Amino acid sequence: MPDPALSIAYVCQSEADTATVAAHLARVATPGDLLVLEGALAAGKTHFIKYMCGELQIEDTVTSPTFTLAHFYAGPVMPVLHVDAYRIETAHEFSDLTLHDFFDGHLTAIEWGAKFQDVLPPALHIQIDPIDGDDNARRITFTSDAPSWVARADALRAAAESITQCA
Repeated sequence: MPDPALSIAYVCQSEADTATVAAHLARVATPGDLLVLEGALAAGKTHFIKYMCGELQIEDTVTSPTFTLAHFYAGPVMPVLHVDAYRIETAHEFSDLTLHDFFDGHLTAIEWGAKFQDVLPPALHIQIDPIDGDDNARRITFTSDAPSWVARADALRAAAESITQCA
């Protein structure tokens, strides 16, 4: 598989660093954007979405929709659709939820969504990996071949200049 057109990685040494990267991404995102988050259990996917929602001035408490499958959040900047696909097993099951009907008007963030990439529109993929030996450190990698995200590569690279960007 060829390298993605967009690939940016950050080493976040603290929860505050992770929040900074998430907030910057929220400022770059627009309604209709799709984010697909991957990482081990408890890697920080829901926290990342919570930080984005905070930047978007969403006042609701952001929690994992593991058992409800989806949460909708309204805010003054843009609405957010937060999906947890961990318990969804097939692309047909995912499609039957008809959540795609809401993609155009929302910033949509799907945890565990890579397994459905064949039925999803082009997305920014966000890989969140804990760094061994440090409970708060994370490596966050953005990848995409979607033209809309590739066009925003410079804006994404500007994220959190105080954060270490990996080569």
